[in-house]
Amino acid sequence: MNDWAKWTPKIPVHFEHGSTEPLRELSSRWREHHQTYPKEIEVIQVPVLYTDIDGTIRWGKDELGRFVNTKDDVRVFDGVPDLLWAYKNLGWRIIGVSNQGGVALGHMTMADCFGAMGETQRQCRGAFDKIVFCAHSPFHECPCRKPKIGMIVDSRQWLFQQYGDSYPMELAVFVGDRPEDETCAANASLRFINAIHWRRGAHLDEVLSERNRKLGFTRNEHEEVLDEQGGVGDS
Repeated sequence: MNDWAKWTPKIPVHFEHGSTEPLRELSSRWREHHQTYPKEIEVIQVPVLYTDIDGTIRWGKDELGRFVNTKDDVRVFDGVPDLLWAYKNLGWRIIGVSNQGGVALGHMTMADCFGAMGETQRQCRGAFDKIVFCAHSPFHECPCRKPKIGMIVDSRQWLFQQYGDSYPMELAVFVGDRPEDETCAANASLRFINAIHWRRGAHLDEVLSERNRKLGFTRNEHEEVLDEQGGVGDS
């Protein structure tokens, strides 16, 4: 078979002796076949905010004096829901990424873990597009537990399947409070932001400043937008 024949669409053609009609029909159908596909497909690039959960979004062991084991233990940091929604209003996707080894170690049930994550989502007023967690033991070699990037990869693929946009790593950030969060960010080629600094609104102000610079806003107009989008102080 000729090389070009492998790429020829398999359209059945019935020739009649001495007739050129099938050739014209094939040419017409060929054009119709290619006209069904757009010449250019616009792909929207969307930034993603990946966040740790315990010690970043909600109180963790350092604040509670114990791990979060049930939904009754969940207390989201003051100002975090407004901060998350400020990102949402700017078009960001938000993914929670958490190690929950207490499930495998027997400190909590899977149902309790889901319940605590659901309560976290509720207190954040539904800001998360998705919250993922690894329930494997800290002593188990799995591809998902931070600082490995399995949860980042899987959630990014989920976003693409769900919304069909592009999510470049260079547009995303990872917020966390522990060394494994920072290492996970580095392994995934994500910019890392310390949770305390993030909760103070420093990164959001940076995002808004860059957006407003592109839009040509004045300083006073920029400050008004900060207020409208939920720029926050210390929390």
